[in-house]
Parts: sequence; structure tokens; C-alpha cells
Amino acid sequence: TSYLSKNISNDKSTLPIIKSNTIKNTIKSNKFCLNNKETNRCIEIYFQIDNYNVYLLTILDLLDQIICEPFFDELRTKQQIGYSVSCGVRDTNGTLGFCFTIVSSSHTTIDIND
Repeated sequence: TSYLSKNISNDKSTLPIIKSNTIKNTIKSNKFCLNNKETNRCIEIYFQIDNYNVYLLTILDLLDQIICEPFFDELRTKQQIGYSVSCGVRDTNGTLGFCFTIVSSSHTTIDIND
């Protein structure tokens, strides 16, 4: 079970309302480095949400404020999985999304993804 799924409240009355069909895609991409001496690994999980609107941007900014510090603290400070750990809102050509990124030289992408 991932860190996020263990720590998200099941009490839906405290969560902002976003229709379940709003999240259009989860994009996972595997790219392999041709340099065998490269020790850095990166995993990025991107949730494409919906077209830009101020309400949705506000909700995603609030999500960013709630999640980013505990995400960093757990994965970077406590578990020391990656030397670069971040998450945040993305606006890609008018489409809003949310992204989680971890860069590590000590863990494989399979370890990071678990």
C-alpha cells in the first residue's frame, strides 16, 4: 500500500467535491537510460484532471498545500527514498493535473513505486 493511500481520510465529508469522472488519466511512463553508469532513477506519477477553471485550480492548490509537506517529510526525511521529492499542480496547455515526482540514487523505480 502506498504512502498516499494509507494516509488519505475515508471521511468524505471533509474532502473537496470533485466528480469521480473528472480524473481523466493517470500517466505512467517508463524510460530507460542508455548510460549504464547512471545511478539516478526517477518516477513521476501524473494525474490529468480536467480543463482549466478557477474553481478546480483553487481545489488543486489547496490539495498541494495539504499534501506536499507530509509527502516530502515521509519520503525524503523519514524513509530517505529520494534526494528530490516533490508534488504539485500542473497546467499543461489549459489542462490541469497533479504530479508526484521522486528522484533517487539509492532505490530502484520498482522500490519507489511500491
